[in-house]
Amino acid sequence: MRVRLTIDKRMYFLLEEEAEKYNITVNGLINHIISSSDKLKARFYKIEKDNKVKDVKVNAENREIWNRQLRLHNEYSKSELLRAFIAAYLFLPIFIREKIIYKEIIEEIQNAIDNKESIEILHTKNEREYEKRMIDPYKIVTTQSEENNYLIAFCQKRQDIRSFRISRISQIKKLHKRFKVKNEYECLLDKSEEYFDGFLSYGKYVKVKFTERGMNMLKIITLNRPLEISKEKIYNNPDAYIGVSIDKEELKDDKIKVFECSEYQCEAYFFQYLEDILILEPKKLRDNMHKRLKEALEKIEKYN
Repeated sequence: MRVRLTIDKRMYFLLEEEAEKYNITVNGLINHIISSSDKLKARFYKIEKDNKVKDVKVNAENREIWNRQLRLHNEYSKSELLRAFIAAYLFLPIFIREKIIYKEIIEEIQNAIDNKESIEILHTKNEREYEKRMIDPYKIVTTQSEENNYLIAFCQKRQDIRSFRISRISQIKKLHKRFKVKNEYECLLDKSEEYFDGFLSYGKYVKVKFTERGMNMLKIITLNRPLEISKEKIYNNPDAYIGVSIDKEELKDDKIKVFECSEYQCEAYFFQYLEDILILEPKKLRDNMHKRLKEALEKIEKYN
């Protein structure tokens, strides 16, 4: 089944950008829109003069849905109706559009969460590397910017809780094994309701001393920057902040700051200008970073 679609060039350009973002064809993207059309409110509008004509193939699994929509909106042509659903999709927030594209993946994950069943996922580390992870899925959450969806899960490989971006999960396999949410992660899952931190840094703190240049870099580099914590709060209520402390002198020093920050986030962010910062606490984190730097330098020296 084919539909001859007439669409604004501007709207088609947005479709092309969206399809490239998710590494699918425009035809594939439109079929995702059709498959979720029952949940979309069609936005009918007058087409501009500068337009494009495209033949869209409706996939076999979407034909029943498409025919039903045609019956419900029989006063409109096929092109008008399809264009209205495309417009409805493009006006949605990014994270909802992502949920449409990865609807099947999300449904499988949510089913595993509801039944507390362990699964194996094929996860993209980057554009070329794929990795299998056996996980206990806990919760699907959305970033504060409402751009991406993440899965919070216990990772068997790391033996710790991790977050996985939904758009980087390509395959799911049931392991036919039940799990129970570990008690130590209940608080973290509750906090993720208030705000989602992709590094899962909840309740983990790091105290950092900056050089003058480091202070400037802190302002400039915003990607992966951890949440700054009030030193006054730590000073007045030290028992509430495990692993970090503030004395009177540090309270007055503007170049000493405390962040809610996991080791993973610390490496991702502060390694960008490591020569301009010093990790004061926790000592274990400082020692780990020193060890990694020493190993890196030893490798470099072998090639010099």
